[in-house]
Amino acid sequence: MKTSPVCRIAILFLSVAFCSINITFAQDNKVYTTPDKAAMYPGGNYALTKFIKDNIRYPEEAKTANVKGTVVVSFIVEKSGVLTSIEVIFGIGKGCDEEALRIVRKMKQWFPGSVGGKSVRSLYKLSIKFPPA
Repeated sequence: MKTSPVCRIAILFLSVAFCSINITFAQDNKVYTTPDKAAMYPGGNYALTKFIKDNIRYPEEAKTANVKGTVVVSFIVEKSGVLTSIEVIFGIGKGCDEEALRIVRKMKQWFPGSVGGKSVRSLYKLSIKFPPA
């Protein structure tokens, strides 16, 4: 069965259009590690530090074991400012890792990062010190 040239052109056009949609979709979901403008906690670094200081609890298990150090948590700041994919990438144990995760999960929405003036998904790494100062 032969297809007409018009039908072939229509199929080719639809194939190209479908591929373009997929490419655009993939770019929209990219996670940037160095956007033009970094994601920011509302109020900036001072407000972020204050939020952590006001909400952090030094776990009893860590106090007893005299655990000291820094937990590094990474997360994605979505285009909407919501935090997702929250995980410890460097932990010190004795309840400190869980406490760092609890603090990040408690945060309000951030201002998203941007590239070319457009909001993008961006990776953020946050260091939280134990014991708290």
